[in-house]
Amino acid sequence: MSKFYFPVLSLCCMLWTQAAPASTIFSDFGPSNTYNAGTGLGVSGPFVFSGERADRGSRFTPASDAFLTSITVGTAMETPAGGTKSIVLSLDSDQNGVPGQALETWTLDNLPFVFPCCQVQTVVASKTISLVAGTQYWLVAAPGGADTWAFWGANSQGVMGQVAANSNGSAFFTFTDTLPAFDVEGQSQAVPEPSTMVTLAICICGLLIRNRRGTNRSTF
Repeated sequence: MSKFYFPVLSLCCMLWTQAAPASTIFSDFGPSNTYNAGTGLGVSGPFVFSGERADRGSRFTPASDAFLTSITVGTAMETPAGGTKSIVLSLDSDQNGVPGQALETWTLDNLPFVFPCCQVQTVVASKTISLVAGTQYWLVAAPGGADTWAFWGANSQGVMGQVAANSNGSAFFTFTDTLPAFDVEGQSQAVPEPSTMVTLAICICGLLIRNRRGTNRSTF
């Protein structure tokens, strides 16, 4: 294979990546990922309150088509000591207005105490998830252990929306409330600009011509 192949291929890949910039799909954080640490949603295991496990979710709608890259949530522990310091976070599809199938799941360990404000946790997508503009999705937080007592802080920007809750794995019910604080980032699926497409075409043509010449020379 021609030595010319790899530099051209690398250049083409770089140009293609630059043609799809990262963008914010949804965010209700304040400046520097701030939120309201004084109120929010409790996420707890059955050993905390009357033997009931509490899962909580928030619905959001992407502002544009994108491939998910990362999610940041304003979560922490309610107490500075004791209990399992983890939650299970999942990105779910919407099923008739409530959380449906989990598209990806992450475990957030070693959660810090909620104060001082504002603790945040970030997860990174490990597989390709295409988020479609105008389609509803859910971000759901579940306790990581039976003695987890975690807190998902409310946004401080006054953003309202649909929140989901359940107990002991029962069906979710929804209500309108201040949404918990989170941010969803993605890689844009926008079509590259014409100038970028022309440059890509030139790169590919050059690669093919060079490779063909190398093949022809090898036949003599």
